[in-house]
Amino acid sequence: MIHRHARLLAAFSLIEVLISVLVLALGLLGLGAMFPVIIRQQRQATDATIGTMAANAARLELESNGIFRGEAAIPGTAGGPIGDPTPMPPWSVVLDRLLASPSTSTYLAVPTYDGTTGMMSVGEGASTANIPMAARLFPTPVPNGAQPRYVWDLIYRAAGTDRLEAFIIVRPIDPNIRIKPGLSLSDVLAPQSPAGELFPPTKLAVSVNKSSMLPLLDGSISGSTEYSMPVKMRVEGSIVYDDSSTDLNKHRNRISLKPSGSVEKALAATLLRTGQKIIDRKGTIYTVIGVPQSSAYDVTVLVDPPIPGSIEDSTDLGPVYFVPQTPASVTKVTIIP
Repeated sequence: MIHRHARLLAAFSLIEVLISVLVLALGLLGLGAMFPVIIRQQRQATDATIGTMAANAARLELESNGIFRGEAAIPGTAGGPIGDPTPMPPWSVVLDRLLASPSTSTYLAVPTYDGTTGMMSVGEGASTANIPMAARLFPTPVPNGAQPRYVWDLIYRAAGTDRLEAFIIVRPIDPNIRIKPGLSLSDVLAPQSPAGELFPPTKLAVSVNKSSMLPLLDGSISGSTEYSMPVKMRVEGSIVYDDSSTDLNKHRNRISLKPSGSVEKALAATLLRTGQKIIDRKGTIYTVIGVPQSSAYDVTVLVDPPIPGSIEDSTDLGPVYFVPQTPASVTKVTIIP
């Protein structure tokens, strides 16, 4: 019995134990490598879900909010106005002007922005609706309450003569915004007086460097920074799309850009991230799903869905529009006056 017990104790050698530990370590390393991927996917899913909610809130803002019914965009403030406190023209008047404008009938149009406040102005001339950054935050800023996490912006175009297509771009707020002790994100993005008067923001929801147009991710307001607005870029010309061609550059699952100068090249590089969104001038929304191993052009991305068959060549595709940050969602809504 003693000899049998000794044989049982000697069943595993030191080498066998070391090999087992090595196998276990390799398995744990492989499992650990999966955690960042899982966390990233969960964050993307959360962003997409909340981004859709924010887009729905933006749609309601566009369709029914009082600032588009001839009321003042913001109250007058003793701390300095961030927009025109006088009543604006009714939203229907703004829409009529946009639908009649050649610029929105041929291409997509980007609103104008105040770089230091994020104020967005939709329309042209006297028929302009001013939408402060505070009105585009989601959730709605509440002192000592739920804090905003996203901001939405617009690109739009006339769809015929009786309706406007608006593309609502929802982006996460810059993650590295520094806030003084005792203040909240609402306090710096949408500061208010005790009476509810709105003051100019001390931080921007999304900021870029004025020279490079690249994201800073810190919401800073200075002479060298400004609000990050949607941008447009040319595509490579004269590409006739043909999925049956042996030349992969002609396939409809890719978009090739033609940046001009160092600034546009740097901006085009922001499209190389999986999940980026691109809007073509006909209103199709594409998601970047990767980068081809080789391309005849400087900047090419793989997209889903493929370019529609109604677009025969790249001259009918662009210019394309995007934001330097990867958006949580881009949603197309139709607005009828």
